[in-house]
Amino acid sequence: MIQKYRSLQGQNIYDVCLMTYGSLDQLFKLMQDNGYPGVNTIPVAGTPFEWDDTFVFDEKIYISNSTSKVNYATAASSTGATYYNVQEPGYPAQPPQVVPPVVVVPDQPAHRDGYFYVYPDNPNISADGDGNFVYTDSRLLGLSNYSVYADQIPTFLHEGDITYNLVNGSFTIVIPGFYLVEGYRLTVFTNYIGNL
Repeated sequence: MIQKYRSLQGQNIYDVCLMTYGSLDQLFKLMQDNGYPGVNTIPVAGTPFEWDDTFVFDEKIYISNSTSKVNYATAASSTGATYYNVQEPGYPAQPPQVVPPVVVVPDQPAHRDGYFYVYPDNPNISADGDGNFVYTDSRLLGLSNYSVYADQIPTFLHEGDITYNLVNGSFTIVIPGFYLVEGYRLTVFTNYIGNL
């Protein structure tokens, strides 16, 4: 039966093949079925892939990946490569790194508690001249170095991934090809200043 899979930030075609077929034996089929240009092309987060679950090579690996919420993401980036991410139901967890604990209460009124969410349909999202993701909000006027968590990557954005504009209350995500995929959100923590 034909299934659909959407790639995550940091995945390459090999990762997508492992997530769908459980091995690289069907790599060529996956690429051919989806008109994928080549193994050196990195998919943009959210790229849809169709795959046929009747061709799963090793069901034990596929079931293990699905039940343990493992997502392979080995594409090289400016922040390095992560070998896999463990994902809780609905919210990807942090990659293996030590960070101060931050408790997020889903879908609560945000700014009074020191954080707010940015969803893909937010009208304050735009792009700069280089095609980078830009978000502008009056709550950010005069603030800098606040923390932004992108749950589709999933990580807190650090210096080199994000720039701040205090004058117009905006931030720019300078990760090439980043856009906010449907079903994911950014969490902006305005009460935590500094690097996480």
